[in-house]
Amino acid sequence: MAMFDPPHLLKLVRNALGSWKTLIDGQGTVIRWQHIVDLYEYQKLNGFTLANKITKQHVEFEKNKMKVKYAAQVISKSVANSLLTMSRIENDKFAHVESTVKYLTTFDTVFDVMNSRTLAEHFSKAPLQIKNEQHWKRVFESTAQYICTLKTNTGKSVLQSEKYASFLGLDILYDKFQIFVYIILKRKLYFISGRVSFKRTRLLENHTSILPSKSLANTGYHILLKCKQLLIQNCIYCLQYVNSF
Repeated sequence: MAMFDPPHLLKLVRNALGSWKTLIDGQGTVIRWQHIVDLYEYQKLNGFTLANKITKQHVEFEKNKMKVKYAAQVISKSVANSLLTMSRIENDKFAHVESTVKYLTTFDTVFDVMNSRTLAEHFSKAPLQIKNEQHWKRVFESTAQYICTLKTNTGKSVLQSEKYASFLGLDILYDKFQIFVYIILKRKLYFISGRVSFKRTRLLENHTSILPSKSLANTGYHILLKCKQLLIQNCIYCLQYVNSF
């Protein structure tokens, strides 16, 4: 089963807003990239940050399109909360940030659901299990519905635009991700997170090349070999193609 790479799709979601500058949500309100630029400029001018990591590299993302961390730090709850804080300050530039905040929090939440790293995490960052099924299913479904309401500034659905791949890719990924999770849970397999000693298997963003560094700190095995060994040991059979099972 082929699967899209969630971090890459997160970059595409950031790129879409940054390139178009504006989007329109289902309520007819405008989502603005300029809100993020204004936040950066306000913080730079006043010499402080509102608990976010926005820098020049984040707003001029064209020079750093391939770096996931810049996309993740923009499409984040910390930036959304900073915008809400600014909207409470007497500043006309941040008078209508609610739609931008929803865009950021929606995609940040679904990325967290698909990017769990430890068994100790809670809420959206918790590993997907039967006991929290209602939560992650609700996140997937609400995000899919939200994507269907998004339009470009010309009134065309984002799913029919020239940048449809990022949003359609997420929509398809949600369906396949749920199927994959059910297969694992039905076989009573679990996600690995952080340490090999857990003896559990985690869905990796690129299962043949990425594994938490702590997992391999004391192994001495080549990362590709070790990762495939973990998959095989836990009955997840890897095909020759990346992100396929």
